Amino acid sequence: RLMFRRTIAPSVCRPAKPGLAPTLTCRLAAFREQIALVNDLLQAIQEEGARQYPNEACGVVVRKGRKSVALPCKNTSADSRNHFLMDANDYATAADQGEIIGIWHTHVNIPPEPYDADRVGCENSGVPWYIVGVFKADNGFSFSEMVVAVPAGFEMG
Repeated sequence: RLMFRRTIAPSVCRPAKPGLAPTLTCRLAAFREQIALVNDLLQAIQEEGARQYPNEACGVVVRKGRKSVALPCKNTSADSRNHFLMDANDYATAADQGEIIGIWHTHVNIPPEPYDADRVGCENSGVPWYIVGVFKADNGFSFSEMVVAVPAGFEMG
């Protein structure tokens, strides 16, 4: 389930035609921006996931002005095939480039369903986590759909 918390500047919310409500145009513009973000994000995760295979790839989604980009971070986990731990310097460098609005990573040869550790990390970060499964085949790579975990009050029981 995809959930986005994104606002559009009022200057974007102008009627497309005389008599058309600005709200409708604004919602359409927001929807188009969300679709573009998802497509760009998915492509970036897939490319980095294939490069880092058989290890999990990871990174952040950074808002730079009106544009959002996916930036990779080095996975420094001792068990990088099954977990990720972002390099602190890469994370700091990304944060210097704009507002961090999401975290992304891959799962290797398994579905992209969030682990409890992913849910806890999502809660602690306060931003959505985007997860994609990466699978190696004889003729290259295949990828799952993207799963998005959003902060929603998850606690370990």
